[in-house]
Formats: sequence, structure tokens, C-alpha cells
Amino acid sequence: MTALELMERLGGEIVMNRVRVVVDGKTVVAAVLNGTEWEPTEEGTALMNLHSNLAAEEAKPTKTRKSKSAQVESVETQPEQEQQAETVETAEVAPAETEQPAAE
Repeated sequence: MTALELMERLGGEIVMNRVRVVVDGKTVVAAVLNGTEWEPTEEGTALMNLHSNLAAEEAKPTKTRKSKSAQVESVETQPEQEQQAETVETAEVAPAETEQPAAE
């Protein structure tokens, strides 16, 4: 957890290059801006460890029941498929029946 994530989680603010959060009615400086990096203070490190553990517990997946549903085929599609299969079979058989023996 970074200082800015901690600030967002606890509803803190940035004032004079410091991340301030209120914990139990007491204002705590959680991090200080040093150049371009946020460096956590001792209190800030303790808060980050505490809240990163709490965030991990909140993110744990809960067991859910899996619902098993039977697949249902559409009544309309089944006859169409059978008709198409019959048409294909008829088309294959028809030319064979109409062939004339070759005259010698």
C-alpha cells in the first residue's frame, strides 16, 4: 500500500507536502514528500501495514454456491436440423437413382 492509497482509504489530505490522516481523532502525518517520492513516517508505516492487512482480508473471496442448470434445446431448432439432414440425404441419393446405364 502506498501513502496515497492510505490517504484515500482513511480520507486524509495532502498539506504542505505531507500526507495527513485522522486516526481516532488524532492527526497523524503518514508520509512526507522528498523530491518526487513519498517517504512514509514511522506512524505511516504502521498504518500502512495495518490497513494493507485489512484490505487483504476484505478482498478474500467468499464461497459461493455454484448453480447447475440443465441445458435446454430449443424446440424450434430441432425440426429444422432434421429437415436439413433429410434434404442433404435426398440430394445425395437422387442423382444415383437417375443415372442411365451407358449403351454399348
